[in-house]
Amino acid sequence: MSAHLYTMARDVMPPGSSELAPLKAAYTGAAMTHLRCSAELSHLASVLNPRAISWVVVKGPAVASLYPDPALRTYGDLDVLVSRREFRTAVDLLESAGYALLDRNWVRITEARAGELHLRTPYGGILDLHWALSFHETTRDYFRIDTDAILSRAIPMRGNGPTVLTADPEDTLIHLCVHACASGGDRLIWLKDIERAIARGVDWGEVIRRSAQWRCANAVALMVSRAHRVLGAPVPPATMQALCPSWSWRTLTAGVDAVFPPERSSREASPTRIVAHAVRADTAASWRELASRLWHIPGDIARRRLPGRGSADLMDDRGGQAERESYLSYVSGEDAGPLT
Repeated sequence: MSAHLYTMARDVMPPGSSELAPLKAAYTGAAMTHLRCSAELSHLASVLNPRAISWVVVKGPAVASLYPDPALRTYGDLDVLVSRREFRTAVDLLESAGYALLDRNWVRITEARAGELHLRTPYGGILDLHWALSFHETTRDYFRIDTDAILSRAIPMRGNGPTVLTADPEDTLIHLCVHACASGGDRLIWLKDIERAIARGVDWGEVIRRSAQWRCANAVALMVSRAHRVLGAPVPPATMQALCPSWSWRTLTAGVDAVFPPERSSREASPTRIVAHAVRADTAASWRELASRLWHIPGDIARRRLPGRGSADLMDDRGGQAERESYLSYVSGEDAGPLT
């Protein structure tokens, strides 16, 4: 939020003040990152568009375009979504154009059924190439977001940068809510992104319909309610009830957020995060998952205190061409795996 603070403080503080300098540096850095990513998007378009690859920008510059000044929303990399049937072709095209594949642990990637691969761009940035919006197969099992539907409704991204496509307002809002909920839903910047997406204007009827179709209505309900409570995002009461008809679950989440505000979350077994992580496609499944997580809290905390490797092992050299081929065949639907 340093960039936001700078825009508010620069008109009331002396230009050379020591307090203003780090805020200005953060703002300038965010602006430079946005310029670099704009150049990267232009290069990406020159690689993918001649082969008629359908792709949209998600997160990063797409979210920054929701703000009056894109430098107000810091981000570090590019996230691009392509159809899983065109994913193999996109990877091959990018590697041929000088993008370096960073993920080399094909054993881990195949086991995880990873929804994305990470590449270094010729400009030195990082590109997250998605065929699904969720990295984990387990998340995709209960939140069934349709990549091809998002691509079919894509619209030009706002801003003065290159002409590229992004998800339409309703799909953008749903994605922001699902991503935030799956990550704990307790960062103020995520709530601000959701508030900005709502402020741009959405068709709530379409949000309700698509959320139900994609089995993520409870996640959307939780996050728009948090954006409404914390930042005053205009959400019609009828929309909340339509997204989450269960009075008991709405009462629980509202009570938890009132006692443990998400913007004050400790991020260590916080009830705010536990509830968000427990959200599933239906209320009964959410209650069961919540009960399970509450039962296992002591063990989960103990495991988090142990040293672990996390996602860094994706860059380990494990597996070879056969494992890579197995993964890409799965993604493109060439094996017996279902397209989800």
